[in-house]
Amino acid sequence: MTLGAWFAVASPKTRVIWKGGNRAPLSMQSKIVSAIALTGLCLAAFRIYPIVGGVAFALGIIYLMFQSARDRAAYDRIPGVNRVTPAPLTVHQRWSVLCVMDAFVLLPSLYAFVRDLRFPPATEEQRIVHIMGLGFLSISVIGAILLFITRPQKKS
Repeated sequence: MTLGAWFAVASPKTRVIWKGGNRAPLSMQSKIVSAIALTGLCLAAFRIYPIVGGVAFALGIIYLMFQSARDRAAYDRIPGVNRVTPAPLTVHQRWSVLCVMDAFVLLPSLYAFVRDLRFPPATEEQRIVHIMGLGFLSISVIGAILLFITRPQKKS
């Protein structure tokens, strides 16, 4: 990963693009910062100066969040490049995504609730987690009811 990032810096003709949106190419500044950030990640992962590597990775990612917008705007200003925007979600797609997200919260919290009925919490930490699970369960049940009420109607 790090070698690939530094290869993109060493050979400027290598085209690396930002994912999503208008697929703008990374500027040389972005390539260098991303190579430094990936080097920091590898240093931290392999426990070679982990604090320095972690700080370099975090600062690099924060900088790249702002730099990506600049690179995309510069690419949009090039004549002949059409600006690409994602298609908006339809009502049915949005409803489906919300249902999946609700299921990811509802099923584990329902499992935790049933588990806590069989094996009641014994320590204070377990009681706190149990109360949090009840909160997640109640919120996700309310969300499921609201999703059921506001479900999109089928076209006839």
